[in-house]
Amino acid sequence: MDQAHTFTRRADAALRRDPNVLGPTPGRLYRRLRQLDSHAVASRWVAEPVDAEQSNAAHAPVLPTGLMVLYQIVGPGTRAIPGQFEAITEHLRGLQHAHLLPIVDAWTDQRTGCFLVSPYAGIGEGLLTLDVLLRLKPDGRLAPVETRHMLAQMLAAMAHAHERGVSHGPVRYDEVIVDFKGSLKLELFGVKRSLEAPRPPTDAEIALEVRSVVELAFQAVTGSRPSDGLRPAVRRMSKPDRALSDWLERGLHPQAGFDTAIQALRALPKAGADWREPKGSSATESLGAKLESTPLGLLARLVS
Repeated sequence: MDQAHTFTRRADAALRRDPNVLGPTPGRLYRRLRQLDSHAVASRWVAEPVDAEQSNAAHAPVLPTGLMVLYQIVGPGTRAIPGQFEAITEHLRGLQHAHLLPIVDAWTDQRTGCFLVSPYAGIGEGLLTLDVLLRLKPDGRLAPVETRHMLAQMLAAMAHAHERGVSHGPVRYDEVIVDFKGSLKLELFGVKRSLEAPRPPTDAEIALEVRSVVELAFQAVTGSRPSDGLRPAVRRMSKPDRALSDWLERGLHPQAGFDTAIQALRALPKAGADWREPKGSSATESLGAKLESTPLGLLARLVS
């Protein structure tokens, strides 16, 4: 027993001397492997969990149990006291949805700051975000059917979070990850707002957040921003989709826009006159499912 304890302490000490090994306790350590592009509120690294009890610097390699993304919070939250940060992130860890990237660990360190850990949803060597995906498209746009699936997944995730008192603020393309199956994941959803103002969102904040998704969809399907004076959207689509265009127009209207994510989701057209939905899927059925056979999924496989 004493020998095992001594071995564990030595292994833990060896790991602690590695500047790329971070974590709150010996059983919760992560080794940074390579740095990724930064998130709006955090620096990102691909990391692997390590087990001090099965590791010895002189005799055995650290055993990886799966790749993760290690986030170091920058800006808001870096001054959060340990108890406050843990309480906030514990609430965010309760968000479990197919299209929200889960937070699986969190801690504060008086020397190095606040950290979060999520599963690695990257394709190959890096994360495929929605803005990168659009740049890979020949015309920089999504097809209407792809846009419908994008909206269904993002709005479903957002509605799930809002029902649990979590809001994020306006969503950006680089905060939406496309995984290897083509499923969208909202990354670090609610972290920035929860650290800045840990309170339930107001109705106005929710409406603004939903509008931001409508604006992303308009730009994704037309290649232009709504403010560029190019409405209605149907005129700029690669394949005209009047029902989707009307939905976008409603969502962008200053008075008649959507108040909640669930309202926007229910109004989202399930089918148009110009395309036929893949068998076995619909906007509502996709809420909790990964869309593996949609064009968005196929595109993600092509670039992996």
